[in-house]
Amino acid sequence: PGPLLLVCLLSSLSMKISAVQCLPLLFTALFAGAAAAPERLTSEQVEAAFQSFVSEYGKSYANDPEELSRRLEIFRDNVRAVEEINSGPGQTWEAGLNEYADLTWEEFQGRVLMAEQDCSATQEASLRSNKGLLRTSAPPHSRKRYGRSLSYEFAPWFDWRMYGVLSPVKNQGHCGSCWTFSSTGSMEAHMALKNMRKELASGEVDVSCIRTQECGGFFKWAKTLSEQQLIDCARGFDNHGCHGGLPSHAFSYIHWQGGQDTENSYPYQDGGIEKHPKHTCRYNASKIDVAGVVPGGPINITAFDEDELFEAVATMGPVSIAYEVVRDFRFYKKGVYSSPKCSTDRHKVNHAVVAVGYGTHEGKDYWIMRNSWGASFGMAGHFWIERGVNMCGLADCTSYPDVYRGAIPEIEYAHTHAAMLHNHINSQQAPVSTVYA
Repeated sequence: PGPLLLVCLLSSLSMKISAVQCLPLLFTALFAGAAAAPERLTSEQVEAAFQSFVSEYGKSYANDPEELSRRLEIFRDNVRAVEEINSGPGQTWEAGLNEYADLTWEEFQGRVLMAEQDCSATQEASLRSNKGLLRTSAPPHSRKRYGRSLSYEFAPWFDWRMYGVLSPVKNQGHCGSCWTFSSTGSMEAHMALKNMRKELASGEVDVSCIRTQECGGFFKWAKTLSEQQLIDCARGFDNHGCHGGLPSHAFSYIHWQGGQDTENSYPYQDGGIEKHPKHTCRYNASKIDVAGVVPGGPINITAFDEDELFEAVATMGPVSIAYEVVRDFRFYKKGVYSSPKCSTDRHKVNHAVVAVGYGTHEGKDYWIMRNSWGASFGMAGHFWIERGVNMCGLADCTSYPDVYRGAIPEIEYAHTHAAMLHNHINSQQAPVSTVYA
């Protein structure tokens, strides 16, 4: 695409076409990956790319010459950083420009990441779902993963996005509120799973819905919940609004409160009380719609145990994850992310996401994670990260909400249906969707 890109950029400079039209060619040329290292852009090409970037993302400094010049230099540095990442040996993922390309790493940390959190509160497991609800004696065909036998033979891939239980990808904006999006994303999915239309469930129907990606009709409950409520109201549970928190603490708050407001009645405002000093907690119990489901607090998965995490994602539903983001991750575009620079220290987690599935790519196991940086980040708002090595501390503190009907938790939950589905998909050789690849 190099010659085409140059023609496009020159045409945009002469106003023959919009600079935005060059972005697809720009991203392809800049970030084609390590297999074929791209040529470095000239200074003029970087400036043209920056003009496209400013237009594409509607940057407010476009009419401020001094700030525009400063942002151009930051953009230039980030272009070189992306080029360096993609030319590295043995690279398993690709970097690319996104809406953060005009921010320094320090600015990105302050605007997007939360302050480092202490995950020690989730060190002990409370995972009733994986302790006694699955078969306790492993069948002969069980596979070993990460050093011990799992209690069931699972499919080699799984993706909760294909079930229709997840809300659209969201964007936290300039607020370290990822923990609210992580916990809300898990809660929305588990509320949907708990309201499954079981009369519609069958192996044939499941495979058909996964092939067409139209599974939403299986569920009676499909609402988006309020992150802003957690920012404004959950501070008594060791959460700190835009400065950070942990999903397990959010689940404890939701249990204490008896539910979570909807996004429509308590909308997100890109921040909490610290950004809007006149705002207070505006929780309204009358707006809660739990559909007969009682939020029972967090189910914590044993720290560092990716076997338990694997079983939880495969059988129970999406799981909230906290981990450490380091400098290069903000430019993730696609592939299996891995870094020798991030830590597994439980005191250094600074971001939270949702684990929605798993798979293997070119021999490398990965988790599918849903981010809260908008659909333009990574692969339609998602990313793959190496599985089985506690990459960046992703297994340090993981949890999901325990939701049940009435006062007595049901034993039969999504895991029974998921296990059946795995077997049926394998027998039918249902193809893995390419939509998210």
